[in-house]
Amino acid sequence: MVPEKSSIPRSSSNQLNGTSKRSDVQKVNGSASTAIFGHSETSHTDPLKASKELSDMLRTGLTEEQLGLAIQLLQDGIPARMLADFVKRSRSNNRSS
Repeated sequence: MVPEKSSIPRSSSNQLNGTSKRSDVQKVNGSASTAIFGHSETSHTDPLKASKELSDMLRTGLTEEQLGLAIQLLQDGIPARMLADFVKRSRSNNRSS
């Protein structure tokens, strides 16, 4: 089943605390992602640190080294679903050993 196209406009101006913020919504692989320019809830200078924090919040159980390798594989073009399936199979094989 193919998700329907989003009816959300690509960009809009919002009044937030008296200042104008630009919000872009992009459709990527059937899911919408929003980026607000000029606003950041947390300021992370190290992408790996930010990824590790998110990984910990999602309780993935990945170490920083494993997460770094996964990010590198994704950047090299490995499909995310394939990588996720590999990690799941590896974990289930380790549990049954």
